[in-house]
Amino acid sequence: MIFLHRAFQTVFSIILIGFAVSLLSSIGFAGLLSTTLCLILAIVLFIKYKQSNQFKEKITQLFGKHQFLKIAIIINLVINLLLLLYVAMNFQINDLSDPLNVQIKATELLQNNLNWHTNEEYFYFYPNTVFFTILLSKVMKFGLFFHISIQLTIRLFGVILLFGISVFSLLTIWTLTKKIRHVFGGSVLLLILPVMYFYPNLVTYTDTLTMFLTTIILFFIAEVFTTKSKLKVTFSSLFIILLYSILFLVKANLIILIPASLAVAIIALVKRSTLTLRSLLVLMTLIFGLGAAVVVQKPIEQHYGFNYNTKKQMGLPVTHWINMGLNTNPLNAKGTYSLVDDNFARQSKIDNHTSYITDSIKNRIQALGITGLFTQITDKTKTLLGDPLFGYGRYQAGFAKVPNQFIRNESRYHMLMNLISAFVIILTIIRLLFVLFKKDTFEKTSENTQLFFYLVGISSVGLILFHTVVWEVEPRYFLPLLYPLLISSYLLPFDNIAISKNLRISKTFITILSVLTVSVFGLTVMSNKIPMMMSGNMEYPARIAITKSMPLSKTMSFKIPVNHDSDTIKINLPVNSKIKIETSDKQEFINEGGKYALHGVFKKGQKVVINLSPVNKADKKEMIWLYQQPTLYKTLFHGSPIHIDNHDYYLQYEMDHSY
Repeated sequence: MIFLHRAFQTVFSIILIGFAVSLLSSIGFAGLLSTTLCLILAIVLFIKYKQSNQFKEKITQLFGKHQFLKIAIIINLVINLLLLLYVAMNFQINDLSDPLNVQIKATELLQNNLNWHTNEEYFYFYPNTVFFTILLSKVMKFGLFFHISIQLTIRLFGVILLFGISVFSLLTIWTLTKKIRHVFGGSVLLLILPVMYFYPNLVTYTDTLTMFLTTIILFFIAEVFTTKSKLKVTFSSLFIILLYSILFLVKANLIILIPASLAVAIIALVKRSTLTLRSLLVLMTLIFGLGAAVVVQKPIEQHYGFNYNTKKQMGLPVTHWINMGLNTNPLNAKGTYSLVDDNFARQSKIDNHTSYITDSIKNRIQALGITGLFTQITDKTKTLLGDPLFGYGRYQAGFAKVPNQFIRNESRYHMLMNLISAFVIILTIIRLLFVLFKKDTFEKTSENTQLFFYLVGISSVGLILFHTVVWEVEPRYFLPLLYPLLISSYLLPFDNIAISKNLRISKTFITILSVLTVSVFGLTVMSNKIPMMMSGNMEYPARIAITKSMPLSKTMSFKIPVNHDSDTIKINLPVNSKIKIETSDKQEFINEGGKYALHGVFKKGQKVVINLSPVNKADKKEMIWLYQQPTLYKTLFHGSPIHIDNHDYYLQYEMDHSY
């Protein structure tokens, strides 16, 4: 057991030190100097606190009162929630990449358009976001049920998930330690860490949901480790199965939790822990969750129109991402997404020669050599862990409603948030290293805390190695385990630290150091004048109304493309005896289940012309609902539109096939 623990200490410490070095090397010399001074000042103040018995007694009396700490935790959570809401309402990013694609398609699916993904879209090349798109459409529908706009629903969805991370992180600390001061420390950390308020709040994508699901799964694992109630163990296990199946469908790289839980089960078995059976139970629940995800994914996605035959034809092999993980393109961070690699993989798939991708992997490994591979891994580590805001700015082209003062000084705010993030994370890493190597500190903690710490540590190591050695890399990929890693530092005791009385620190030195730290920190922020934004406030696309009521005063014609062989066309308009719907060759749609339907043989590539007209030509007041195309860089809907008052309107339809 000693060997296993020492091995964990060694590998985990190397990862933590690599994390700290990556952060410090990413913020430049001035940022490094500012952060170093902040760390020195924090350490000096801590030493002074430990040496000052009178001050320490007052703090101990204050923080020793559970009622005070409970109130402080509630205040921190309230401020946390208010900050999340403020950022969500005022700092919305205009996504111009995958996040926007997902929101657009979720909006189409919300309108019952099962033709929401076509061969031209990226969903068949990158199907990992299909389940999230379906889930997001359900969230939108839930918001509309309560008469909340799509845009506000998306914002509140993100806020709820992020606030849930705070709540369940603190519940995890309480479950494992039962010490209110540790919970208070965790609430302070979550309150002051800028990552909580920026990238995951600004961009509605898979990352925020993944962070939330990972956090809550780890909470239920902590429950399994600690609770004495068999009923609680049962319910916690069922929740783990359910939540992990969703987590795997949303972000497959979190499969790392399974080998990590296997390692924890082996550790528990070797040390003959009383929690061996429970650690094995956690492993089995995660495996069952994975199995459930594999079983339900295909039928769910097919139910919402996703064509698995097309996926087989167009989907890219796993070697594509390994190949991108080896790219040396200096224009992007090395090992990240590459448009050249993307086009190369697509063409290889079209030509039915995916062996070209494997050949590219071999050639890149040979060209890099041992030294080049080491440099590549180092560069990828900087990409994954070096930016404290984990991808902030990668998906943006202007804000919506953000204060102009922020836009004018955006680069300075960004530097401020970088410095705060680096300081908080490195200070926490120092704390982790101290409690990990302090003699008997780790051994004196409870078995459930030790196993949980192993689980978070091994999972973090595994995820980092996966994205820096094997797979492509982006800063946001480590976000799901960032908060568990930082929060885990509050699971181990940090109180019994002896400071030598011979070490004297004068008030004059503290004053000078404080003034110097604040001055250098302020100058570093104010001197950062490089503009970060290409544009200012812009209209956020998901805010517009998707449907609009239009008068049917004359015949309206729409050309509908057939993207796959179909036998039924359905027009998603309420059946109305005053409206006639027919094809250009006079095939009339019939009432079928409250929808207009037409059965026939419709071949892929065909275009069907559909005419809408009033039964009574004199009736000019009959209204119909059509999609309104917003002003966007891409078309939201399929088919040809009609043009009214300089706007494009599309027909609501879907196509089914039974073969």
